Amino acid sequence: MRIIHLLKHAVRGNGSVHMAVDLACAQADAGHEVWFASARGSYDAVLAEHGVHVTDLPEPDSKKHALENMAALAGLMREVRPDVLHAHMMSSAVISMPLSLLFRAPLVSTMHNSFDTHSWLMRVSRRVVAVSEAERRLLRSRRYPDRQVVTVLNGTAGSAREGQDFDDIGPLHRPSIMTLSGLHPRKAVGDVLAAFAMIADEHPEWHLNILGWGASREDLETQATDAGLTDRVHFMGSTLTPWAYLAQTDVVATATLADPCPLTVMEARVAGAAVVGTKVGGIPEVLGYGAYGHLVDTHAPEQIADAFRDLLDSDESLATWRSLAHEGSEHFTVQRMARDYDDVYVDVLPGAKRRGLAAERGDDGLLRIAYLVPPSRHFAGIERVVHELASELATTFGDELDVHVIYASHYAERELGRTSYTKHELGVDRLLGLAGPLRRMVRRQRIDVLVSPQVEATTVSWLATRGRGMPSLIGHLHGNPRVEEEGGSLLTRASFKAFRGFVSRDLAGVLAVSPSLADYVKEHLSSGTKALFSKNPVRDLHAPERREREDDAPFTFICVARLAYQKGHDVLLRAFALAAEDLDGARLLLVGSGPAEQDLKALARELRIEDRVEFAGYVSEPAPLLASADCFVLASRWEGFGVALVEALQFGLPVLATDCQFGPSDVITDAELGEVVASEDPGALAEGLKRARVRVDTKAAASHRRAVASEYGPAEAARHHLQALREVVGARLAARTEARTRAASMREPA
Repeated sequence: MRIIHLLKHAVRGNGSVHMAVDLACAQADAGHEVWFASARGSYDAVLAEHGVHVTDLPEPDSKKHALENMAALAGLMREVRPDVLHAHMMSSAVISMPLSLLFRAPLVSTMHNSFDTHSWLMRVSRRVVAVSEAERRLLRSRRYPDRQVVTVLNGTAGSAREGQDFDDIGPLHRPSIMTLSGLHPRKAVGDVLAAFAMIADEHPEWHLNILGWGASREDLETQATDAGLTDRVHFMGSTLTPWAYLAQTDVVATATLADPCPLTVMEARVAGAAVVGTKVGGIPEVLGYGAYGHLVDTHAPEQIADAFRDLLDSDESLATWRSLAHEGSEHFTVQRMARDYDDVYVDVLPGAKRRGLAAERGDDGLLRIAYLVPPSRHFAGIERVVHELASELATTFGDELDVHVIYASHYAERELGRTSYTKHELGVDRLLGLAGPLRRMVRRQRIDVLVSPQVEATTVSWLATRGRGMPSLIGHLHGNPRVEEEGGSLLTRASFKAFRGFVSRDLAGVLAVSPSLADYVKEHLSSGTKALFSKNPVRDLHAPERREREDDAPFTFICVARLAYQKGHDVLLRAFALAAEDLDGARLLLVGSGPAEQDLKALARELRIEDRVEFAGYVSEPAPLLASADCFVLASRWEGFGVALVEALQFGLPVLATDCQFGPSDVITDAELGEVVASEDPGALAEGLKRARVRVDTKAAASHRRAVASEYGPAEAARHHLQALREVVGARLAARTEARTRAASMREPA
């Protein structure tokens, strides 16, 4: 591919320039023909060393010079005939846009500084690349079309600039907190200095090293003097080669007020320094939403000081956070960034050229499977199940599957900070707006198989994947379709009608999370399409052994569920009241919160059992409560599977559940596991409570329950899921396996 990178200038100390230089060198190393066109270049030697053609253009700092820049660029394009123009600054994008049309070379721009006043002019580009998902969400909020904006996270490890001679600006003062940035108001270095002043007396051996230059230096020096820290705050100046200093420092802090995706934070993680950063731009994403570094608000020196205390108060804490920072930092390579840009380039090329380049790039022989997570407000049921399943598939079967998860919504969850699968965000908040962005995503990522949950989302996914070259589509039903249809909106009912009438006929198959749900699909929804049971992964709660109940301690029934009509807590309370006299002082512990909480508390008072029923509220870690209970009870009116039942079995707890659709009777398959009673029948449930109270439990039975629960663990669920995939898309899997085997044999020496 022939690529021209365009910049207004290429002066050192500018993050946009650094990223463009690294990308151009990596592309040339990968075999592309690359030109780097700018004024005032600081990295000409580095670029030439990697085979990049360096071309000087007049700097467009006036109308006259802009015209001269355009004329020079036209001459270069006439000679080179590039496949792609890549602009890294606003002026370069505007000047090159008409030439892009004239020479039929699509224009791609990278939005490095969306906070700049004139950044909106980047809209002239065919594609605008956001350097983080946060930046993409910002551009979409500014009404950039979804089809125009794509995300490529910056990369820094393996930078071509690392080969420069060491730029020695003096020794680092240690132990070291470092900030590395331009010294101007947007970087808010004064907040880091103020935070250091707050903890300076507590940690008298520590130093603050400030690397960088800018107009704020004099003010910062005055601030350090006023704080009496001139011997501990060191203004070291700027350096072209910061990596040696990053490798020596213990902590890197940035208090920046705006930054789409700062290279410094990535470089700090690669170096294994603990990181403190503000919750702006791409920093939370790079720090795994707090999993790999401390996140603080802007203009909050007190929070930065607290983060410093957490890091410096013990060697163990500092070592832990340094290790966490380095974990997964291999994702921040320049080479990964270059491959991602290849995907962007290929996507904007004309059809014939795109297909030719795609063929040249070859195929790794892996089945590219994507799981859709539709728009939602919380990372909870389906969202968590998809994450856990995809994580296990990518980890265990990565030699067979290339696993992607397409999230319609954004979730700032630590566990999504780094995933074993490839994560994408669409930034869509309504199901009706999903089809177009989803179609573009699966085409761009060359997805072979798309797995979509629930009837409504699968119907929309079907619309998005019509046509040649689209992936096979699999429906994945998690909930209770009967209840969803009966209580659904007009759109929901229309989706079900479409699903029955023609969508299901066009699916590769339907996966259901319980055997009884699979039977319902076959009978009522699938129109002859193969429907299979695929186990839900149930998180490992690391269940401890249950504590022996003391003789005078009351028998405890526990229910962990959202306080909502579906879960039947009202039926449970009525049953408990009916059985209370025969339960020998047993108590009922309800763990959870929800819209029915106040009504349920009133019902407990009305039934005169409030002194034996405890509402524990929402508990993020229910393991201690489950470990101290004696029986788990679930009175649901409907389920799709019943994850809570399996979680209870992890603790060896006997379970009592209502025989609702779907799931409980699929989980509770023998008397040692527990009992199933009629749904919405307080009398039947009361009798079940009485039997559970007097049932003699044994260690052997508890061990059996734990063993059954282990069959739903992520590893086992992933194996079961892959087996189901082989049944519905076996031909695609076989073709991929054959291609992979053929490629491997060609690589073997004769």
